[in-house]
Order: sequence, then structure tokens, then C-alpha cells
Amino acid sequence: MVFQWKDSLNFRLSLTILGILAAVLVVANGYSATVDDDLQTEENAPAPASEPPDFRNTLPAAPPGFGKIANHLLFFSNLSDIHSRSSRSYELYQVNLDGSDLIQLTHSSAYDREPAWSPDGKRIAFISNQGGSSEVFIMDADGANPRQLTHFGMNCWSLAWSPDSRSLAFVCDISGDDEIYRLSVDGGSHVPVNLTRCPDAGDALPTWSPDGRQIAFVSERGGKGDIYLMAADGSSLKRLTASAETNTSPSFSPDGRRIAFVSGRDGNYEIYVMNVDGGGARRLTNHIAYDWSPAWSPDGKRIAFTSTRNSPRETYNIYVMDADGSNPIQVTSGPANDLIPRWWP
Repeated sequence: MVFQWKDSLNFRLSLTILGILAAVLVVANGYSATVDDDLQTEENAPAPASEPPDFRNTLPAAPPGFGKIANHLLFFSNLSDIHSRSSRSYELYQVNLDGSDLIQLTHSSAYDREPAWSPDGKRIAFISNQGGSSEVFIMDADGANPRQLTHFGMNCWSLAWSPDSRSLAFVCDISGDDEIYRLSVDGGSHVPVNLTRCPDAGDALPTWSPDGRQIAFVSERGGKGDIYLMAADGSSLKRLTASAETNTSPSFSPDGRRIAFVSGRDGNYEIYVMNVDGGGARRLTNHIAYDWSPAWSPDGKRIAFTSTRNSPRETYNIYVMDADGSNPIQVTSGPANDLIPRWWP
């Protein structure tokens, strides 16, 4: 079974994550009928949309470090191709919070996307279709020594590091269903372990708790997109959200007490925060633009996100706000689509 949300406004959480403003990009080829269809979708020019874009299901942040102050972000962008009006190549970038010292980390003709810094700060995992299918890659934090980690011939996406930097959780359609898997990066078996095991519903967007004991994720098993919590081995399932509209993109706070997420419960897709038990939900953003992919800073004081606000062309830029939703600042600007920020751990 393939995610029903890719064909439904109420739940397009299959993470056609690079759908910029009208499905400009598609993160995982598995959410298109063929690779050719996927590439054709990615070539569509960005255009204003009256409803949230396909990439509304942006990835949760990888578990950050504890109490550290970080001053730069990792993201992916079509900046390198913007002058040629091509959206066929996305690369990984690093930037300071004030927008200075922009560094391009990957240089390929493939789609390099969905970066995730390991909590120890030594490596970056990302998704690339260099071999045709979307597979998991890993490289040094400075972009050196890239290597392919998975060779499933299937479509993988939605990466999240375990807090000990030894394992990755990700989504793949290995069995024909969208499931969350765990894979050892250092030593041990490289055979993926299916954590969700729910063929009747799509599961996606894992994010680890800082203590490594739990994983929050999004599932349609309740009929639409909602956030669930499970033990790191897939047991002890608990549903955290149950509003009438889609809830997605969970991100654990560094202290493990709160989860930031995206919801359409108030008529527009905004960023919220709730307690780890699902209670005390509170809206952080209130803007007519699309605000997506919340990512906590390592010290828990700020949240980075992606938004179309302040963009006449409705392209996506990176923003940072205080953890209570105040003082939003724009980090990147320009005609490129800058997506899914990650903090240096």
C-alpha cells in the first residue's frame, strides 16, 4: 500500500517533500508512478498555491545536542541552478544564522536532499538519487567522503539520527508499503529493521527523543495524518494528536518534554508545540504563508523553519524564531527554494 495522503488534500504526508508551491519537487520517487513522472513533476516551475504545497510534510529535525549554542544551519536548495531556471538539481548548503558564509557541501547532478547532521556533529546523512532510486548516503560534516549507505533499489526518505549517532531511522517502501525502518550505521547488521509494521496505513517522518527511548512519527492509521509516539523498538504505540485536520512534521525539543509540529487545525498550516503526552498544544506561528519543518536549536531556545513569508515569488526561505514563536528572523533570501533547516548539533 502506498500512502493515501499523496492523493488527498487531507493527508498528503507521503513526503513528496520537494513539492515546492505546486509539487515542484518530489523527494521520493516512490510517490510517483515512475521515475520519469517524478522528474517531470520536479521540472514544473514554482507557482503560487491556494493550498499547502506537497512538501508540507517536511522532515522532523534530527535529535539535537544537549544545551549547546549553534550559530549555523544545514539545508538544501536549488540555488546552484536558479539562474538557469532549472529545478533539476538540489544541493546541500550550510549557512550562518545571519545569512553569511554560505557554503555548498554537495556538487552533483543528482537530487541531494533531506540532510541530517549526526548528533555528534561528525557526519551528515542525506538522500540522493545518484543511482536512480532514492537511497541513503552519508558523508563527513564538511562534505568530504560521501558514500552510499543503502542499496535497496527502492525509495528511501525522511532521515533521523539516533542520539548516539550509531543508527538512522528512515522511511522506505522496501515491502511495497511506506514503513519506518531502523538501520545501523556503525558496525552490526546493515539489515533494516521494520519498526512500524502496519501495512494498512502509511507511516512517516520519524524523530527520536533525546534519550533514544522513543520515536515520534506521523501515520494515517487513524484515517488522516496524526502524530504518534512509539518505543524505539516499535512497541508501546500511543496517538498524540486527534484534531480534524492534518498534524505532521514532529520535532522533539532537546529536553524531551515537548514536540513541535505542523497542523492545519486553525484553517492554515502553522507551527505548534505540545507536551510529549500530546497535551497543552499551543500555536507558535500565525501567518497566511506556509510555515513548515520546525527544528529546535540545540539549546532549546529557538526553532528554525521554512516559510514563504516575505517572498513576492512565494519561494521558500529559512527562518528562525524564539521557542515561544516570537522574534522571527529571516536567514536566507532570494529566488531559490531553501528547504528543511537542520541545526549544527
